[in-house]
Amino acid sequence: MKKLLALLMSALLFLTGVFAEEEWLKPLTVAELNGFTESLVARAMEDNLPVEKENDNFVVHGRGYTLYPVSEDLSRDTLLLGAVIDAESIEVAGLTGPRVTIATQAAGAVLSSFPNDNPTLSGTPEEAVLYLRGTLPEDVHVGKITRSGQAITLIEYSVYTQGADGVNQIGLQYTVSSGFVSAIRYFVAHTISLAEAKLRLQGLSKLQEENSYFAYNAVEPTMLVREDLSIANIDFLDISPEIAEKNLGKPVSSNKVYDNTGNIIETMEWEDLSVTFVYDKDGKFMHAKNMVAFGNVEGPRAIRSGENMLMVLDRFPIEAASLNQEKTLIYGKEETGSPYALLTQNASEQNLYVNVPLESGDVLFTCRFIGEEVIEISISR
Repeated sequence: MKKLLALLMSALLFLTGVFAEEEWLKPLTVAELNGFTESLVARAMEDNLPVEKENDNFVVHGRGYTLYPVSEDLSRDTLLLGAVIDAESIEVAGLTGPRVTIATQAAGAVLSSFPNDNPTLSGTPEEAVLYLRGTLPEDVHVGKITRSGQAITLIEYSVYTQGADGVNQIGLQYTVSSGFVSAIRYFVAHTISLAEAKLRLQGLSKLQEENSYFAYNAVEPTMLVREDLSIANIDFLDISPEIAEKNLGKPVSSNKVYDNTGNIIETMEWEDLSVTFVYDKDGKFMHAKNMVAFGNVEGPRAIRSGENMLMVLDRFPIEAASLNQEKTLIYGKEETGSPYALLTQNASEQNLYVNVPLESGDVLFTCRFIGEEVIEISISR
């Protein structure tokens, strides 16, 4: 219910134009951050909150927020080393982050509240730069995300400012879990030398040019196609035992059996992946029968274990009016030789079946969920 409320509030604020467009597109500024911390201090004073000491740190605990002042004094001039707005803040009137960002709102709503020079989120599987503007000694404005594959875990906006003693960094961090903000953190980093700051900014500049990994289009997603059929960056249709070992190393185990046609079936297993190969009765390699990933390995559309079912479905075109059925045709027509995606659900698990018709026959991508969380993906024929 809290997430729904946050989404509705975010949409309303966006549609009613709380900010003029030119303001909306500006990077986060020091003035905004100062205004934010001042409002938190003022709120704590109005709430008559005490300053406590925890592990050599001064702390102020409020409903939906926590402050970390530099001293035990709490006044209009108090400086903060940090602050946190948590999920309870949605129940407290006026308690939001800069630009009326809200704990529990969708990560996409936060991204739309700040500039983004990188709409495809191109970068590495671990991080990407959203914007990098300015040059020292003037203020440098940075926006970046941290992620695990397609799942964003942190959105950070900060400002580097050069002073007499070195370079300071202050900013905001939005902690993200399953696509929603769980906390908004204000931080003040330790002062670093000018040389170290330049190296760090050079690293961000280099990351800004990185495009080996990107976010899949969830606005206008397309049907699964032949080019999507890979796991661990290995093409399912091209894989052979030699290619598998070249990319994955020696298997942990390997087992061969004969099927009822006399063909040899070999299953090779690695830590997070298994591949089954088919050989003819003379031992000549024919093709891969299936690939199964059950660990931190990416498959089609960068889907991996641990991802939320709705986030996975966002990477496919959904033609169904509702997903609240035991069997839902996501797109296409469920028949041999036709492209389709089918979702089945029961009390214990969910399964997504995506068929890709090829000249050589149909290939099926399967995604298995428990508790609406990916536990296994596979490609087979």
